[in-house]
Amino acid sequence: MTSKSVRRRSLRAAACLLMAAAASFAPAQDDPGSLPGFTPENTVRGTVTATAPNAFTIRTDEGEIYKVLYSVNSRIVKDRGPAKASDIHTGDMIIATGNLDAKARTVGAAILLGVDAEEVKKAREGLGKTWTAGKVTAIHLGDVPTITLERLDGAKQTFAVDENTSFQHRHESITLGDIKAGDSLRADGHLSGKLFLATSVHLYTPGEHGGNPSDFADHPGAGQAHPSSTTGGPQG
Repeated sequence: MTSKSVRRRSLRAAACLLMAAAASFAPAQDDPGSLPGFTPENTVRGTVTATAPNAFTIRTDEGEIYKVLYSVNSRIVKDRGPAKASDIHTGDMIIATGNLDAKARTVGAAILLGVDAEEVKKAREGLGKTWTAGKVTAIHLGDVPTITLERLDGAKQTFAVDENTSFQHRHESITLGDIKAGDSLRADGHLSGKLFLATSVHLYTPGEHGGNPSDFADHPGAGQAHPSSTTGGPQG
C-alpha cells in the first residue's frame, strides 16, 4: 500500500470519527462530516504521544511517527470551537493539514483539529452500533425497508428504517424516497436484535461541501478497513 493510500485511509477514518465526535468547524455544524481543505497530500492524522512547545508528536494507525509543528498562525480547533495548544493532550487524536513532508515525517500545520481521547474511544466503540456513516450502495423497500452503506471505514453495513425514523437534509425534513444510491449519509440509532435500526438519518448529497466520503480519503474512527459485510456492529 502506498503512503498516499495510507493517508487516504486515515483521512476517511478521520471524517468518520469527526462525524461522531467533533463537528469542529463552525460552518460544519450543519455538516459534521466536512473537512475543509484536507487532502491526502497535505494531511496527517494520529494519536498524540508527546507534547512540546510548538510541536506535537503523533503515531498514525500504521505506526508511523510524525512531528506536527504549529505556530501563532495555526488554527487550532477542539470540542467544536477555537482552542489552544495546551488544550490538546497525550492520547488525543490530531488531524493536521498544512505543509506535509512525508520523507521527513513532519507537517507544518495551518489547521489542527483535536479530538478528545474519550470521544475517540466512544466513537470507535459506537460505530455500527449507535451510529453509522458512509455512501449508499442499495435501498430495499418492503415490510422492513433497509439501506446498505459502504461505510467510511471500508465495511459494508445494512440498516433498517421504520415509520419512526426521521430523515433530514440541511435541517429540512425529507423522506426515504429522497435518498438514492451514491448519496452519503449518517444514521443514528441502536441495534434491534442483529439489525441496526436508525432513529434519524442525515443526508449529505454528492457534490455538497463535505457530502462525499471519497473526498476525504480513508479513516481512523473505525480503525482499519473491514472488507466484510455486517448488519450490526463492525466486524473485527
